[in-house]
Amino acid sequence: MALYSSGMLSADQINAYNYHWTGSGGIPDMLAAAGWTQVSPDEAQPGDVVNHRNIHVLVYAGDGQCWDQTSAVVSSYGTPPSGTTTSYNLYQCEIWRAP
Repeated sequence: MALYSSGMLSADQINAYNYHWTGSGGIPDMLAAAGWTQVSPDEAQPGDVVNHRNIHVLVYAGDGQCWDQTSAVVSSYGTPPSGTTTSYNLYQCEIWRAP
């Protein structure tokens, strides 16, 4: 998980929840317990975590663009990262900001 690898969350924090799940008992509960706050899509700032419940977690890049796993990670098939952002409808998502 990127938030663990970046030092934003500890192993204890992520292991207390299902960090592969974007619904209840997963990412939103983990972030809330770690002191993150949910903000409206109108308040989204680069670096905020975008949680599209039951679908996907991304990082907000600004101007309606998000980084996802294809942006910066080599896929399990060996596909290199795209290095690009993706347009995303933030109004279908929860936006979380670090404490």
